[in-house]
Order: sequence, then structure tokens, then C-alpha cells
Amino acid sequence: MPAPFEFSLALRYLRPKRSFVSVVTLISIIGVTLGVAVLIIVIAVMSGFSEELRGKILQVSPHVRVTPANLPGFPPVGPLTEKIDAIAAYPEVQGVAPYIQGYALAESGAGTDLGDVLPISVLGLDTEYEELSGPLAENMWAGEFDLIGDSVVLGGYLARRLGVGVGDYISVHSPQDLRQMANAQENGETIALAPEELDVLGIFDMGYYDFDSTTAAISLWNAQDLFGLGDRVDGLWVSLKDPYDATTFARRLFDDQVLEPNHNVSTWLSEGGPLLDALMVEKAVMFYILFFIMLVAAFGIMGTLIAFVVQKTREIGILKALGATGGQIMAVFLGQSALIGLIGVGAGFGMGMLAV
Repeated sequence: MPAPFEFSLALRYLRPKRSFVSVVTLISIIGVTLGVAVLIIVIAVMSGFSEELRGKILQVSPHVRVTPANLPGFPPVGPLTEKIDAIAAYPEVQGVAPYIQGYALAESGAGTDLGDVLPISVLGLDTEYEELSGPLAENMWAGEFDLIGDSVVLGGYLARRLGVGVGDYISVHSPQDLRQMANAQENGETIALAPEELDVLGIFDMGYYDFDSTTAAISLWNAQDLFGLGDRVDGLWVSLKDPYDATTFARRLFDDQVLEPNHNVSTWLSEGGPLLDALMVEKAVMFYILFFIMLVAAFGIMGTLIAFVVQKTREIGILKALGATGGQIMAVFLGQSALIGLIGVGAGFGMGMLAV
């Protein structure tokens, strides 16, 4: 069955000729090709970056964090470790781990000029719980992940800022010791409390600068001694099988009365929300910018059609004289523009997929 004459005529008009219209057609195809290719590449890069950042946030942040709120008018919460079994009993929970997180001052004990006094985030954890220790152990850059005795594992950027490596040691001044020395000075007394000396056994690199540049991991018991917490912990680190159920699960803990109103619950979505929201806004803006690039390519096709119609005025008159209807003549030029679009989209799609 022969093809409709409109399609055959549209193909014939697309054959390369040494004319201005042929150059405009080629430019239109290139415009559509580049627009589609750039659209695919940019969306793929933005999506990949967003997924990579989300994965890093999930590695260094709990899916759900449970901490005591100690609200006025409410009795103090009991030991958080008593809630571990109740939370871990939910089928959607992958694991629950106690942790301690606080701030201290650290200085290098290596005697180098690089070793300044820096504020650090001390993370106390129990290596028996994979929820906290697993990601750190999997991302060791040097040394080994071992928190036995008075040892510490540092983030790569923090170790570089302190000027220490595996085998060196750092001195850590706890806020309690600094407060005690300040109070003594106000009372006219002079006391000196020795800082905690910790051996650097390993250096990790999580690929997340905010975490790697501030975090020092020590054992849970060392952290309890450092911050004077006794047998208490700062919070519970809850990992879920599906991190996107964090908000719903946090609400269930209160609905099922597993937690009292005097507990505070936060999720990774609320803690990392501003950064993720900024990425989504940037991704949406880039999509609209690229959409307008495609719109410019569409106007190029429209300009090509207008030039074709002006050039083929005599041919249009002949077709009308032979009995062609207005719809058939319009189909010739619409088919021509559709072919330009298909060729450009196909070439742009191939180029974009090859690039990503």
C-alpha cells in the first residue's frame, strides 16, 4: 500500500538542497537535538547528585532520633535504654542503638603547628550496634575501626585540621571540666583539670564534609565519663527498613504510647530538610530553564515552516489546482515539522543517554 502523498511530499521537501531553507532546517534539527540532550544530561546529573547526597545524609543521620525533652510540668523521662526493646519490636525497624553526642574542645598531642584547638562533635557509640558502627567501619580511610580503651576514630578532614594521623593522640577538654575551672576562677580559686587523652586508631571518610570535618567517635562508656552522664545516654538512633516511612513511624510511637509526651522525636527528613528542599527547588528551576530552551527550538521549527510555506507558494497553488484540499496541504507541512522534531528528539535522546 503506497504511502499518502502528504507524507511522501514532506519527505521530499526534507531532502538536502543548496538553499536557505535547507540551512534553516538543519539549524532547527540541531537546536532540538541539543535541547533534548542538555535536558536529559542536566536532569540526570541533578537527580544523581540529589540521590548521592540523600544517601550520605542517611549514613550519618538516624532515620528517627529519640531524645528526652524534659518539658516543664512533666516528670523526667526514664533511661532511654529501656525503650530499645519496645521500639525494636516494630517490623519496620531495622535496628535501634543508644548513642551520646556532645561538643568538646580538642587539640593535637603531636606537637605540630597544625594542631590548633578546635571544637569537635564527640559521638559515643557501642560497636555491638551495627546501625552506628557499621557505616563508619565500612568507610575507614586509614587504621582500623576499634574503640577499645582510650581510643578515638576521627573524620578525615578533622584529622587533617588537627594535624594528626594514626598512632598520634589528641587531648579533649569536656565542657564540664571547662565550666568547673571557670566557676573556680570566679570564686578566687585556681584548679587545673587534665584533659582526656585519646589515641587515634583510625580515620574515616564518609564523603560528607560537615560530618568528616567535626566528628570524633569514641566508645559509649568513654563518652559517659567525658560528659559526666553516669549510665545515661543522649538518645536512641533508630534505623528503618524504609527511611521514607520515618515521619509516619515517629507518629506511631506516640499513638501506641511507646513514648511519652516528654520525649522528643525527629526524623532525617526534618533534620536534613532545608538542604534537600534547596536541591529540589534547584532541580525544578533547572527543568524550567531547559523547558524554555526547548521552546526556543520549537520556535526554530516554526520559523522553518514559515520559510517553507513562503518558498513553496507556487507548489501550493499547483496542488490546489490539482484538487488538493487545504487540510491535505496543511498535513504536508505539519508532517515536515513532525519529522524535524522526531529526528531532533531521537538524536538528542541518543546523545543524552550516551553522555549519562
